[in-house]
Amino acid sequence: MTHETEIEGYSLQELANKIGDLGYDALQDLLSKIALKVQNDASKDRSRGRIKLAKQLEEASKNLANAAKNIERTWIICEPHTLK
Repeated sequence: MTHETEIEGYSLQELANKIGDLGYDALQDLLSKIALKVQNDASKDRSRGRIKLAKQLEEASKNLANAAKNIERTWIICEPHTLK
């Protein structure tokens, strides 16, 4: 598998800014999806015997899932004050 180093049309800074500008509910959803993708990658690497890599990816997935939970709590605080 080859990993992309960019997303066409965006520098990494531009992409980070766009993602950072998402509503907290959308950001939480995105982080959860990325956490799941990284966990799936970890599972594939583990099945291929790449244990060190799998462990690091599993840890990264947990951290992303925790970030998603923190953003979800942030959204719960902010939602009542947002314009609909």
